[in-house]
Amino acid sequence: MRAELGIRGCAFLFVGRLWRGKGLDYLLDAYGRLRDLSVPTTLLLAGDGMDEERYRAHVRDHQLPNVRFLGFVQQDTLPRILAASDVLVFPTLGDPYGLVVEEAMASGLPVITTEAAGDIRRRLPDGSAGFVIPPANADALEDRMRRLALDPALRRDMAEEAMRLVSSRTHDHYATDFEHFVDAVMRSRRAPAPIH
Repeated sequence: MRAELGIRGCAFLFVGRLWRGKGLDYLLDAYGRLRDLSVPTTLLLAGDGMDEERYRAHVRDHQLPNVRFLGFVQQDTLPRILAASDVLVFPTLGDPYGLVVEEAMASGLPVITTEAAGDIRRRLPDGSAGFVIPPANADALEDRMRRLALDPALRRDMAEEAMRLVSSRTHDHYATDFEHFVDAVMRSRRAPAPIH
């Protein structure tokens, strides 16, 4: 599958809608800064969306190497793409949960995501099975991508921890996560409007 996808070196994977709210501007900025690495990298973008043409133009205009637009990926194909990848990057600017994080961890991928991916710190302690960074921060994203691209042993250790964390979660954990999400939504709706 890696050959079929044209993967060279460390493969960073994004899965989701191709639009600004998923943080792709920051991802492409960070990825573009990795050109000086001594190892090759590939960026796989699995999904489609309203900003796809703008992102294709950005990749073309900035001559970003080894970026592959995979289009919409069927759910039965996703496991093969996850298995061919080395790191999931989910730089969302706001997402209620981000199920793809669990899917990647269950597939043995370290994850780089943002604090805006729901209650992520309960699911992914920073530095264990990946990294949790502030949203809209290309510098932090570049740093974590660089570290994982250059350190296969770190990727392997984080991949093992990712699988361990996901396998230790029970249905009760997921129910609690959902309960926290609903509570947060309800609190935000009850918040009074600011007085000016």
